[in-house]
Amino acid sequence: MRPTYKTDMDINDIRKLLLKKKEELNELYNSGLNKFSFPGYNKGSIRTCEAQVLYSIIQEKKYSSILDIGTGPGFSAVYLARALKDAGINGFVDTINIEDAPKSTFDLFKVSDYINIHKGDSLDIVPKLDNHDLILIDSSHTY
Repeated sequence: MRPTYKTDMDINDIRKLLLKKKEELNELYNSGLNKFSFPGYNKGSIRTCEAQVLYSIIQEKKYSSILDIGTGPGFSAVYLARALKDAGINGFVDTINIEDAPKSTFDLFKVSDYINIHKGDSLDIVPKLDNHDLILIDSSHTY
């Protein structure tokens, strides 16, 4: 039997939230926080629109501890950290990657202070971490 999870946001709530934040999200996109101007972005990363949904939810719910499994080029970690930074939320993003994380990218987007980098297999690292408000699993695309 699969576990079920209940959230207090449905698709209509998310649509309203995105409409409310439309101008802010457009500014982020036009400032260069999009897949076209992001160093190392590729097909395995989440899309800009998905990152913007997570950005909005983090700010709406005031999430402060976020786990990003599968750093890749760092696109999602940057967006998650920017959500914290832009909202003035005292929080952090734990990001896990099997290879070295792109610290220079985090520096470029001025979010390094919000990101804790963990190198290794998530199966080994996750049990050592505390609970998180939001978890994004975007790892191993070798299916």
